[in-house]
Amino acid sequence: MRIKLLFMDYMLHMVHLSIIFLCVTGWMFEPTRTLHLVVVVLIAVSWFGLGKFFGYGYCVLTDTQWRVKRKLGQEPHAESYVKYVLDKVTGRNIDKNITDRLTLYTYAGAVILSLVVNFIL
Repeated sequence: MRIKLLFMDYMLHMVHLSIIFLCVTGWMFEPTRTLHLVVVVLIAVSWFGLGKFFGYGYCVLTDTQWRVKRKLGQEPHAESYVKYVLDKVTGRNIDKNITDRLTLYTYAGAVILSLVVNFIL
């Protein structure tokens, strides 16, 4: 069971990081623009739609990963995946407000750029 949970945790990391990479860069390349638009809409549905019920910024993927980590006996010390990763990479406890703003502003910029390249250019 532990190996299955470790594999799930690893795969959730890969999915998370892939989605973040796509969200930040997917608007740049014509073949990924439609996928990028779909992903940013799904993120909005999670953050703001489901967020009405679970708290704004709610991420289905993060919630799933935190459940897996808890089953592994690991307690994530961050609400957001971005803060979790930045804390791990830097070895610091980066302020939650900074990571939340960084995430939101990056996301908003990606949405605007996606709308521009998909509907205006």
